[in-house]
Amino acid sequence: MQRIQSFLLLVVIVALLLANLVPVWSGADDTFGYVIFSTFCRETDSMGLCRRCIHFPYVLVSLLNLVAAGTAVCGLLAYRNKNLQIQLGVWGTLVMLGMLGLSLYLSLQKAATLVTDVHSKWLSGFWLMIVALISNLLASRFIRKDIQKIRSASRIR
Repeated sequence: MQRIQSFLLLVVIVALLLANLVPVWSGADDTFGYVIFSTFCRETDSMGLCRRCIHFPYVLVSLLNLVAAGTAVCGLLAYRNKNLQIQLGVWGTLVMLGMLGLSLYLSLQKAATLVTDVHSKWLSGFWLMIVALISNLLASRFIRKDIQKIRSASRIR
């Protein structure tokens, strides 16, 4: 359990859980402003006061986030079954790609409603999702290397 892939899967879990708490994107023009979290979009007026919070479809990003974190937890706990770890890593990668694609789509959709998006930027939630995806891919790579080492050792015997 003290291998590099265990550490990387732990990074995936922490990054995904933190990405659920921090904002993903913000954008503003002279009349409106938006801050997108994984669970909702906060719409503000020109004074910075919250006009409304929209939960759907932003909560889908959060649900995908929790599913991906769950697959990473299962992958971390299945360290004795490398083939199961590989399968969970593939499913986690697919879920994370869907999560990133959906958050990118929703953010660009809100950016299109702004007159000028000179004040739009990707925030730490988006970058944490990318860190989780890269860590998951690296963990899968190291798990595959372990499988190759086990197979080569059994061939030598």
